[in-house]
Amino acid sequence: IKFQKPINTKSNETHACLTRDGNTIYFTSDRKGGLGGFDIYKSNVTDKGVWGEPINLGSEINTPFNEATPFLSPDQKYLFFSSEGHEGMGGYDIYYVNLEGASKVVNIGYPVNNSDNNQFYFPENGWKSGLISFYDKKSMGNRDINHLDISRYTNLSGTILAESANTDKPFRVSVFDT
Repeated sequence: IKFQKPINTKSNETHACLTRDGNTIYFTSDRKGGLGGFDIYKSNVTDKGVWGEPINLGSEINTPFNEATPFLSPDQKYLFFSSEGHEGMGGYDIYYVNLEGASKVVNIGYPVNNSDNNQFYFPENGWKSGLISFYDKKSMGNRDINHLDISRYTNLSGTILAESANTDKPFRVSVFDT
């Protein structure tokens, strides 16, 4: 069933995802009034059962460049999307934002992002794994669908406490994935 106004317009609406209950839609559009090329918008079903006027997700998420491929995490707490405008590794990178907390956009990082155009990350298992369209020279096509487990690539941070007062000597830290 084709979406009517105010979702579909004479502009380009290129990708959409719905909440499980079907009452909220996130989608990309290059409609007038946006912040850049394609922006991400949100619309809710009104009390009358029709789609409300779409709301631009604002300058924390949208940039003067293109945003694309919004997907919700299975718990619907995070919105994953691709962007050319946020600081990244090149082309489109994949980012997420916590919809229930601070609206800080986070680059999902390597190995999900690289110098390629990284798009279409569909999170599953919380968001620690997912499906992604990825280019590989050995693939069956130009861009194949791959399963990716990102829980193995969690960034480690912390403080190393030296037992001796002489901390100017070099030391090595090793991390093993057993």
